[in-house]
This record gives sequence, structure tokens and C-alpha cells, in this order.
Amino acid sequence: MKDLIEYKIIKYQYNISNEELTLSLWDKMNFNETKWAVKLTIEGVCDSSEDGEEKSWDIVFLEPKLEKRIDEVLGKYGIEYVKIDMTELLLKDIDSFSMDFLGKLDDYLIETLTVDRVLDGILDDGIENMSIFERYYLSRISAE
Repeated sequence: MKDLIEYKIIKYQYNISNEELTLSLWDKMNFNETKWAVKLTIEGVCDSSEDGEEKSWDIVFLEPKLEKRIDEVLGKYGIEYVKIDMTELLLKDIDSFSMDFLGKLDDYLIETLTVDRVLDGILDDGIENMSIFERYYLSRISAE
């Protein structure tokens, strides 16, 4: 099973619209990059939208290797962005996330975690060493 301690939820904010992002990034990517990006969009735990007509964003649940890859592709094509770590908001302000994103995250965590695994981790490493995603998972399970 995956160790979620290094995972984060990162928001990539762009000062361009989705349409401009498509022209500046998607239309310029090579075949392998496009294939990778489509797979991330379809299979990944992510969400995209716009704030008005001139600012777009992506939110991605990721581990460091994927974060590095996204940064490299954006840099390669000269896409300016600001990264915001939204991980803590999962427990503090869940309304910061869309229902679509939370549904994908819930599905992923249900496939990845079990209550027994989380409880074993607490016994082995202590409750203070639980990942935010394990805490979130337990809160969702207990709310049902």
C-alpha cells in the first residue's frame, strides 16, 4: 500500500484563461506529453476551472515525482504559474474543494487505504504521524 505522507494537494494558478492555456500548452505538447497529460486528467485526482475569463487553475493530488513532472512540462512551454499547497485545507476548509475533486479523492483513498491499515499505523507510529489523508479518510468513514 502507498505511504501518503509525501502526497499533497497543489493548486496551480495561471494568469491566463483555459482557452489560452490550451493554445500555449496543450497545442504545443508532443505526443508523449499529451498522452501523459490526458491520462492525468482522466485517471488522476484533479480538477480544473476558471476564475473569470482571465485566470484558470488546476488542483492536483500528487506525490513529489508527479509534481516535478508537471513543473517541468509547464516550464518547458513557458507557462507562468503560482503553486499553492492546499493540503491542510482538506481538514480545515473542505469547501475550498469541488465535490468532483472530493469524490475522486474519496474513491482513491477507499481503494488505497483500509481502516485496519490506518489503525495499525497509529499503533506503530503514533497518531501524531498520521498523514492528513489518513485523518481525512477516517473522518469520512466515521461520518457514514
